[in-house]
Amino acid sequence: AEAVDVVKALKDAKVDVMVSYLPVGSEEADKFYAQCAIDAGVAFVNALPVFIASDPVWAKKFEDAGV
Repeated sequence: AEAVDVVKALKDAKVDVMVSYLPVGSEEADKFYAQCAIDAGVAFVNALPVFIASDPVWAKKFEDAGV
């Protein structure tokens, strides 16, 4: 499969909210998609049992991005 520019795809699709529903053990992928959401100015809902919003570093990233 061909690689996709996730940030561009989110912007092109005019996504408002991205829901991450990856399998358990996908923490690095979840963080990748969280950063893509930030870069695209998209809100991010994490449905994994991995703390993103309550992590002060990630919370600040989203706050600084205004999402």
